[in-house]
Amino acid sequence: AVLVAGLRCSELCDAPGWEELAKRLCGWLDDEARRHEIEALIEGGRFAAAIAYLSKRVERDAVVEVLKDAYPARESLPATVASASAIPWRGVISTGFDGSWPAADGAPAFTAGDAAALAAHGGAFVLNLCGTTAAPETLRLGATELQAFGGALDALRVLARRRSFVFVGFRAGDPDLALVMRALDGTGGPHFLFAEAAGLEAELLGDELGVTI
Repeated sequence: AVLVAGLRCSELCDAPGWEELAKRLCGWLDDEARRHEIEALIEGGRFAAAIAYLSKRVERDAVVEVLKDAYPARESLPATVASASAIPWRGVISTGFDGSWPAADGAPAFTAGDAAALAAHGGAFVLNLCGTTAAPETLRLGATELQAFGGALDALRVLARRRSFVFVGFRAGDPDLALVMRALDGTGGPHFLFAEAAGLEAELLGDELGVTI
């Protein structure tokens, strides 16, 4: 199986989740009226819409600085991350920015720009889909930027045909969950999402995303 670790895994290191990140980026909008409108989206839980808007309108240099400040490279791992990474996953896909998921047994780490190398690789791997702050040039925020690296999304679909994906560190409505599920587009499975949902809510979320909760 392939572990897919969402941005919210970084909250284990006291780093911001999507709400706080969107608020920090929103502060870079010059248009005060529009800034208030985006803040209302964030307060209403529409993080994916807010991040999509902000990723296209905040200058890249500002986005990089916000990400570097919020998600510095980690010298040590939270116990939960260390335990999860010790499992012999076929691969780990991280949508966070701090590069906190280590490569097991010397497995190579890729970013979205390494799609060809990832597709040709046959062993275990780590894919930092949205880049890492240790290598700012690899950082990608939002689906628009990642579309320029369509090969990486194609590689996800190929993997999903062969392996089950196990999603952790996500909540309904998160931009990274929407991005990966859109890339998979129902490919492969079964896939599994660990989320705080039960009863009808879990059934609805599972039906919407095509995963088992």
